[in-house]
Amino acid sequence: MVIKRRGKNNKVEKLEALISRLSSDHPQWEWIKEEFHNRQSGERGERSIDYHLTFLPRDEFFILHDLRLENEQGYYFQIDTLLLSSRFFIIIDVKNYGGCILLDHHFNQLIQQSSNGNKRGLLDPISQIRRQELQFKKWMKSHGMKNIPVESLIIFSNPSTIIETTTSPSYYDKITRSINIDNKIDQLKLKYPKEILTKEELWPLGKSLVKAHTPSNYDPLKYFKITQTDLLKGVCCPSCSVLPMIRLHGSWQCSACMYLCKDAHIRALQDYRLLINDTITVREMCHFLGLSSRYSAYRLIRALGLLHSGGTKGREYFLEFE
Repeated sequence: MVIKRRGKNNKVEKLEALISRLSSDHPQWEWIKEEFHNRQSGERGERSIDYHLTFLPRDEFFILHDLRLENEQGYYFQIDTLLLSSRFFIIIDVKNYGGCILLDHHFNQLIQQSSNGNKRGLLDPISQIRRQELQFKKWMKSHGMKNIPVESLIIFSNPSTIIETTTSPSYYDKITRSINIDNKIDQLKLKYPKEILTKEELWPLGKSLVKAHTPSNYDPLKYFKITQTDLLKGVCCPSCSVLPMIRLHGSWQCSACMYLCKDAHIRALQDYRLLINDTITVREMCHFLGLSSRYSAYRLIRALGLLHSGGTKGREYFLEFE
């Protein structure tokens, strides 16, 4: 049973908005694009295992996705997927790497070679998941939870990935492919035959974990050291992606392809919410959308039905809309 569903990947959304608002000659452009593609690939990998988890007995496992918990030092650790059962818990970390990967035990690294022959070094997934195990065990202990075994699995979700290792296969027992999740869990059932928690104890424990989850407040501008002045202003054309569009007789017109659209400003306001703030003033809206008339901004606000706070002067509107 899924008791915490996988939400929208806020980081991917924000990075996509940032890419659309930066000039391609910006010094951070390539780094941001690489980060976006890596996170987008990771998100696809995480979602790809959801199908395989549907084959688990519904009354035997509670499933929590995208769990972010605070440790005793005030730092946060993220768990892609957590399976709770009465006999053991399983932390699942999903990797969606393509090409050929080499798991180097001696230097604790993962080397990925793409189809064009380029290589790049990445963090060792086994070291990563062992740290997650340790942090989660400490978290359970600090919250007075029973000492229940915690296991972990690293799932390679891309079926075309070639996996090579530098040492004996037993070192990589934690690693498997999506289609083999069932077999790995069956092995753990044999390893831990004794029930430690009752079903009545497991449910409130799962709900406690959901309650302890803290959503990420990822700020890409801060992370990449980008100022608001670096962001391109205006409304982006939904047809050819050129900006800015021109406000003309209640519509937006692209100066490049002449495309007309009445609600192109909604995407621009979503970008503002993702990158700058979830509230906006009329003056800020005029500046960001490239409007010369405050009256035009007021008309857009009324049409969107935005709620507001504050008096007439400096009133802030909440950017909450479909």
